[in-house]
Amino acid sequence: MLKAHRSVLLSLVALASAGVTASADEVVQLNERASVAVRIRDVKKLVKLEWRLLVGGEFTEDGLKITSVQPGGPSKFMLRDVRRILKKDENGNVIKYETYRIQGALEAGDVIRKVNDVPVGSPEDYFKALNMATKEDPTAIISVWCVREKKSYDWLVWPARVQVIGEPPVRPPAKRASAVKVLIVADTADSDLGWGFSGSLAKVKDALKTCPGLAEKDLEVLSGKEVTPRNIRAAIEGLQVKEDEALVYYHLGHGAYDATRARGDVSKGHWFSFGDRGYLMRKDVRELLVGKKARLTVMISDSCNVAAPAPGRATMEYKGVTTYALEGKNWLLGNLLLDHVGVLDLNASKQNQFSWYFPRCGGGCFTHSLVGCLTPSRFPEQKFVGWDLVLKEARKQTNTLFQQERKDALVQLKDVTTPKLKEIRNSLDGQKEQEPEVFLDRLKKTE
Repeated sequence: MLKAHRSVLLSLVALASAGVTASADEVVQLNERASVAVRIRDVKKLVKLEWRLLVGGEFTEDGLKITSVQPGGPSKFMLRDVRRILKKDENGNVIKYETYRIQGALEAGDVIRKVNDVPVGSPEDYFKALNMATKEDPTAIISVWCVREKKSYDWLVWPARVQVIGEPPVRPPAKRASAVKVLIVADTADSDLGWGFSGSLAKVKDALKTCPGLAEKDLEVLSGKEVTPRNIRAAIEGLQVKEDEALVYYHLGHGAYDATRARGDVSKGHWFSFGDRGYLMRKDVRELLVGKKARLTVMISDSCNVAAPAPGRATMEYKGVTTYALEGKNWLLGNLLLDHVGVLDLNASKQNQFSWYFPRCGGGCFTHSLVGCLTPSRFPEQKFVGWDLVLKEARKQTNTLFQQERKDALVQLKDVTTPKLKEIRNSLDGQKEQEPEVFLDRLKKTE
């Protein structure tokens, strides 16, 4: 259960017909691509599986016995609560304990007995139970018999939504976006990394200034001590964005994730920290941005993604933003921001990784690499550059640059004696890669 099964592929053996049943000598295999007759409110309907675990299996009397797990699928990242006993009284009764969450993964031989408290002994039961997930709460609770430990556990899992039922495909508009609106948030007043956030801010501003369709008044920056939860909310709410325009939000600051806040969140509890000024959940920021109803919403952050509990909120007053002069001639940025629709949410590092800032980079490793990929000279043979190409190159460049800087920094930090520098050295030594992670990608190129 605690180790992902990596050597098998997804089983997709077709069912003979919808709503098929099996005799005692037959085995009904799971086919997540099939249609199955399910009774809903006393009406029998032929439905497809909208939310999937991306596993292969066989239905038995005990439930769905797993035969294969797709590498990187939803069942590779599952959470459950564990209670650690801290103190007992003289009679052996627990009087003090703490609760924390651990991560697990399905493997071949495990048996899913229930999904959302519904026994799953047939395809009909399985489809009906998993389809209980919604866009607002895209999670499921699965009860699993662990073949390795010979015990049952309840796990929280985020199924993959691979088919949207009842919604027609969205055709992007044929024309380009009419304008671009940008808000950059940079915690430059931070005592530890203010220098890095300032350096990255300059790089991002210089790059975005070259974007066609971006007017001087529409590049706004919130920085220094003005970076507070309330100010960020107010700045986003104050953005005037039309439905045929693109919206870009770039965040430079501290970050972490809180697994206890992961339910219903594609970033699995990622949050932004502002020290004693409070914090903001990434999910809340993204919802505010998407709520502006721009045709393209891009959210990018250069922040860490390591485990830490989210603290209390701050309530500081809104002070306003600064605007900068522009010169928009970069056709590549025009492709990215004017010729796409949808939503993109991207962070500089994946879960359990720090996002590193080095002096030679002039700020964040990721921001330095991404800005470098926003220049047309990087793609001399391309007539059109989309987000997929830029993000692929940015991922590669981020990790390459991190490897170079990490090697040199470990040499420089080899003989340090102060606690703070030792902590930095140990964290750097323990992290072998820095890999940007896309939390949400619903982008479409305009036709």
